This record gives sequence, C-alpha cells and structure tokens, in this order.
Amino acid sequence: MRRLLAAALAAIILMAFSTTAIAQKRLVSGKLKKLNDRAVIAVDPLSGNALIVWSQGNSKDNEYGRIYAAYLTRVAGNYTIGDPFLVSPNSGSHQRPSIAWLPAPGLFIIAWDTSYRDLNEYMDFDHIADRPLPGSQILARTWKPETGELGDIVTVNHADWELSVVAHVIPIDQAQAVPSAQTERVLIAFLSSDEERNGLPGPFEPGLWGSLWRVGGQNESPAANDIALIQRKSMLTWAVEHGVAATASAFVSGGKVYAAGAYMKFNFPLSGFYASGVGGIYKIDPAGLTVEKFVKTGELDLGPGKPFPLNSYGQVMPLPVSPAAPNGDFNFACVSNVDKRVMSQGSDLVEGNRTYYGYAAKKGTEIVDQRIFGVSDSGASASAADTLYVLYYDKKGRFRHRRLTD
Repeated sequence: MRRLLAAALAAIILMAFSTTAIAQKRLVSGKLKKLNDRAVIAVDPLSGNALIVWSQGNSKDNEYGRIYAAYLTRVAGNYTIGDPFLVSPNSGSHQRPSIAWLPAPGLFIIAWDTSYRDLNEYMDFDHIADRPLPGSQILARTWKPETGELGDIVTVNHADWELSVVAHVIPIDQAQAVPSAQTERVLIAFLSSDEERNGLPGPFEPGLWGSLWRVGGQNESPAANDIALIQRKSMLTWAVEHGVAATASAFVSGGKVYAAGAYMKFNFPLSGFYASGVGGIYKIDPAGLTVEKFVKTGELDLGPGKPFPLNSYGQVMPLPVSPAAPNGDFNFACVSNVDKRVMSQGSDLVEGNRTYYGYAAKKGTEIVDQRIFGVSDSGASASAADTLYVLYYDKKGRFRHRRLTD
C-alpha cells in the first residue's frame, strides 16, 4: 500500500514540473532500479529550480538504505532533470528525508534518520521482545546548487539518547531574512528516546527534541562544515507514559513555529498492548526551544490489536484573514488522520476558536493519507474554504483531490 501511495505522489511531482503534464513527464530517479520511496521536494521560488530527495532501498525487506536526490532546473517553463546523486553515506540504513531551501546562503539542507525500520513498525512492536530498538541517529548536510557540492554530515541528535527518528527541518529566518545575510537558522525537530538507559521492559523516556542550527556563511571550501549547532534540548518528555511525539509540517509567524504533530501513548493493560493518542498543533518558541502550547485536533483510542493509522502526524498551512484581524491574529488550516476533518484554527490556539470545513472524503471512507493545499487567487470575496483543496488516498488504491466546498 505504501508503494502505491509513493507512486501516486511521484506522479503528481512529475506532472507539477511540466507545462503539458502527461506529454512531458520525465523520470526523476534515473537508472536506479531499487525501490524509490518517500519523495520530498523543496523549491527555490525565485528561479523555480527544485531539489527532490527520496529514500531508496530493497523492496524485499522494506529496509530503505540510501538517500538520493535529483536537481530540476527550470528553463523556458520546462524542467531538465539532473542525474540522481547520493546524499547519504553508501553504507548502513538511511531513510525518511526532510528538506528545506534556504535563500540567504543559497543552499538546500537535508536531514534524515538511520533507523532500519519503517516508522509504522514503531507503532506495532512488541514492547518486551523488540525493545531496546537498535540505535539510530538524525543526520543532516547541505547541498549547494551553484557548485553542486555536498557539505559535511553533522549528527543532529543528542548522543545520550539511543533512538532518534523522524527528522523535520523548519526554516526560521526566511520571513525577515536580510538580503546581505549569508546564514539562516533552521529548527530540526525529531523524536528521540533513551531506549537502553532504563532497561527492559521500561519505563522509557521518549520525547520531542528540538535543535537550532546556523546554516551557511563564508567558508574557504564549499564542502566545509557549514551547519553549526546553536542549541539542542528536549522540548517535551513523557517519562512514565511510554509516549512518542513528532512533527511533520510547520510554518513560522511572529517568530513562533506552528507545527502539526501527534503524541501517541503506549498502553500496557492486562488485556494487551495498544496505542492511543492525539493529533494537534505545537506552538514552539525556536529561540528557547520550548513548546509554549499544544492544542488537540483529534483523538483516537485504537484498542488492543488495532493497527496504527499511517501518516497521522498531520499538516498545517496559513490562511489569510479578511478583514485584517486585530493583534496580528491569523487563522490556519490543519488536517490530521487522527481527525479526518479539515479545520481552521485561530492563532490563539484556543480549541473552541475553530471552524470545521468537513471531511476530505465522504464520511466512512478509510483514508490512508491526506494533504491540504491552497490557492491565493480566488478573489477577495472568496471564503477560506473556497481556497482549500485536499489530496487523499484510500485503502482501495484511489488517489484523488477535491475542493472542500464542492
């Protein structure tokens, strides 16, 4: 099922970089014959050039072992595709990439983790036999399109925490970037846990970690280590509740990060192991690496034996407010597979200050994954719902999109 979703997303990416979508589709992955999965993309909005990054591995055992990238150069409305190149080391296991374009230093930053397991397997493991899990790290490096050179690899996670997965790169300075500046700050959030410190079977101390980095600047060699740590700390910790948390989508407003994420709790009753949790929005102060508030966007209680839903960490995007709201308030749309409705949440993060636009698909449709996107040219009188569209993928292998008001 995950392969079908990856194929559908790859098709959308290919069509997006073409003026006559079907006639001019191009193969991005080149001659790489193994399974290519989890494609992510970042675009330089001035040039239109883009970098696509994905994980690649062995389809037999679903262990994605390498991170590859390909650069798309836009010329006269069409794209030429560069040869795929290796981003990660050529040994070990590397997967789940995250990417961002940083205009001030003129480079891309890519982060990924080194776990051999697919994320959803973390939600299904036997808590006695499979823990402690094999150690894993978050790694990051830059790629500069001007020179085609990769920067040195840095380790993002804290060395004392054995398990670190689900990297998420969030640019911080782009809204107020100084044209002459050659560096930008990025927040790299990730899930981390001290798998071995407390022994079997627990308790474990998982948490949501944040790390602030300064990226770019003057270096004598383009390949020099151009990612410098500012600070790194645990932003949230659940020492007793066997919980995990991660973020997957975010934007910055007023110097704060609004990130879609989820917190899942593992329960160990006599009736058997199961997971429950909430999806929600984290308001994060990147300067202090603190979570100032978390507002729920949905809850679920899976019960014993029920599988964890795919891609439940959700997505957020800002929405314009008309007329202008006082005190700099704004609305944003959010979506999560914990709650399959699309909603608008006020910037005050009060749960009651919320508008529900409806479900991405017909009620009762088993959605595997969904994404929202918006347009800004629908007219001043258009409602927020008129500017929102949803892509969703269901368990019958259908990948569709629709406007929320249709």
